[in-house]
Amino acid sequence: MLVVHLCVAGLCQPRAAHADAPRVLMLNSYHPQYAWTDALVRGVQEELSYLPAEHLFIEFMDARRMVDDDAYLKLLVDAYAHKYRRFPPDVIISSDDSALEFLLAHRTTLFPDVPIVFCGINSRTAAELEPVPNTTGILEGLEVAGNLALIERLHPNATKVVLLADRTSLGQGMVRIARQVIPRFEREGLRIEVWDDFTLTELHDRVARIDPGTVFLLLAIHEDRAGHYFSYDEHLPPLTDVSPVPIYAMFGMLLGQGITGGAMNDPHDHGRAAAVIARRVLSGTPADAIPLVKSAEYLPRFDYAGLERFGIPEDRLPEGSVVVGRPTSFYEDHTRLVWAVSAVIVSLGLAVFWLASIVRRMRRAERELANKQEELRRAQQLEVLGRLAGGVAHDFNNLMTAISGFAALASRRVAANDEVLRDDLEEIQHATERAAELTRQLLSFARRQPIQTRVVDVNALLVNLHKLLRRLVSEAVELVVLPTKDPACVRIDPGQLEQVLSNLVVNARDAMPSGGKLTLSVKASETHVLLEVSDTGVGMTDVVKARIFEPFFTTKEVGRGAGLGLATIIAIVERARGTIDVDSSPGHGTTFEIRLPRVFESPAELPAHPHRTPVRMGGGLVLVVEDDPQVRRVARAALTHSGYEVLEADNGVVALELARQHDSRLRCVLTDVVMPILGGGELVRKLRSKHPDLPIVVMSGYVDDPSLGTELARLDIRFISKPFLPDELVAIVSDAVESVPSRAQSARPA
Repeated sequence: MLVVHLCVAGLCQPRAAHADAPRVLMLNSYHPQYAWTDALVRGVQEELSYLPAEHLFIEFMDARRMVDDDAYLKLLVDAYAHKYRRFPPDVIISSDDSALEFLLAHRTTLFPDVPIVFCGINSRTAAELEPVPNTTGILEGLEVAGNLALIERLHPNATKVVLLADRTSLGQGMVRIARQVIPRFEREGLRIEVWDDFTLTELHDRVARIDPGTVFLLLAIHEDRAGHYFSYDEHLPPLTDVSPVPIYAMFGMLLGQGITGGAMNDPHDHGRAAAVIARRVLSGTPADAIPLVKSAEYLPRFDYAGLERFGIPEDRLPEGSVVVGRPTSFYEDHTRLVWAVSAVIVSLGLAVFWLASIVRRMRRAERELANKQEELRRAQQLEVLGRLAGGVAHDFNNLMTAISGFAALASRRVAANDEVLRDDLEEIQHATERAAELTRQLLSFARRQPIQTRVVDVNALLVNLHKLLRRLVSEAVELVVLPTKDPACVRIDPGQLEQVLSNLVVNARDAMPSGGKLTLSVKASETHVLLEVSDTGVGMTDVVKARIFEPFFTTKEVGRGAGLGLATIIAIVERARGTIDVDSSPGHGTTFEIRLPRVFESPAELPAHPHRTPVRMGGGLVLVVEDDPQVRRVARAALTHSGYEVLEADNGVVALELARQHDSRLRCVLTDVVMPILGGGELVRKLRSKHPDLPIVVMSGYVDDPSLGTELARLDIRFISKPFLPDELVAIVSDAVESVPSRAQSARPA
């Protein structure tokens, strides 16, 4: 039972709450589907939307069609008395004159003591309504004066204004108000008259034949003289169609029916304003305490088609005018379609952009792949060339060492007066020097030459190399060296940097056969050192410039170059993590720009340049380790001639045994690197571990171990490249022997 009771209570509670809600009756003068009335009702409903739907009662008197029909009005009294005896309202909203007149006439019978809020009133003045008890509201105001002023503004040349009304009590009430205003606007040349007695046919014909200088102002038409109902929806559009002049009105709902415009009252806003007053009454404010609003709000409103039809420019309209019916843009008519199409276009655009970016990435990847393939091809070329160079260099340099060595030794035995033989022997030595240089370039290009990188001040190296470079060019070439004031230190093998400069200077010399200017300059930035070599020579075409770094490519005649100079340069620069650029055009010279990473460390001492060393005499036992018998013979002959005693070994194993046997007498070891059984690198390490103070000189024409140069420098071991001259060999061995005083002392001759 408790559950049933709770359920019943729950179901009944909303109904009880609704029962406590106030009731509002809206009594309309006219009928539903009448535009003015529908807009009024909509405004009231929106403002009172908080009420339960069944507590807002809306009645329609249909007074426009049942004009001044007393029998009909009596029936309404009986019907409302019966109905609202059961549902008495707490407040009544009346719209337009007929409803208010009906309520005031039958208030005592139907709705005693119920407050009334009116709207849309034209037939009575504020002075007449203010004394009425328990009543307040909004007068419509019938803005005749405002519309006549508007017509005067827009049609200054008009000769007549015709006010349209009818003979009903409502119509005549409007006419009476209008006649009070007319004298203020009539003047010479402008006559204002009222048409209120006509049939619909007569009105149609009279409007169609009106003078061009006339303007119409519609007050209100409910029925014609014959009692025919005037429908604004049915009869107004044909009337405005035949009118050769504008027709203005005061009610906003008539826009779109052919009316040009006017100072208009919006029925929706009018109804909403009345409902706001009704809410105040429902909240407890007495109706008598709420002042009457003496006029509704009238705003200038116009129909775009009417303005266009009669050539009324919009810039002549009053400020704040509203123009309705303006042709909308395609976007306004099809906003959703435009947004949908735009979304599709944007999506397609994004898709195209995405695809384009993919294509760009693919093309970039293809270019990168092509570059990588080119780098791989070049690396493979270098590898093949390196293997070839390495395979040839060892034996080739041994041959050159033997040839140049025996030629040098033979020249010592040539009689002083035998100039021909001496010249022939010197030519042999020059040929071996050129062959050795070609081998060095080949090994540098293939990156098979051992290097000893150190911090080098490019300024100091350039100044130190100036005299040597001067000898490479003819007297017709002006050589200018421009070091920078700031330290310009880089990490590189100084010998290879000298080789870069020498090759570039030789190329510049060959490009200026008739002389010119050769400038070597150094510039330093925060991150790089720029070495620039510029000449005023013949320059290069783009075709030649594109191939200058290719190995064995040359534009020189046969015998003037092997095409390895620039290929060697780029290999050296890239090994030092630098870049090289060239700027050249025919007839405008050539400029090479080499950029190397700058370091901020103290530079190492530069090695002395090779020079002809006079024969030095020495003494003591020297162990020569060399697998090539001809090179051993050259070394033995050179050292023996200079006073040294020589032991020979053809591999590292034999050398270790001889060093053990003659440790006390041994003053120096001269060893090759590439040998069978036990190579020179391993031999050096074993000798150092067993004989740490024993001077060692390493000789080689090719070293396949790039770390050997660094290790030799760390162990303070001297190195001489093949091919070498006997005097150069004796000099470096003597320096090594003298570097260890304890062994050098016993090595000196008595």
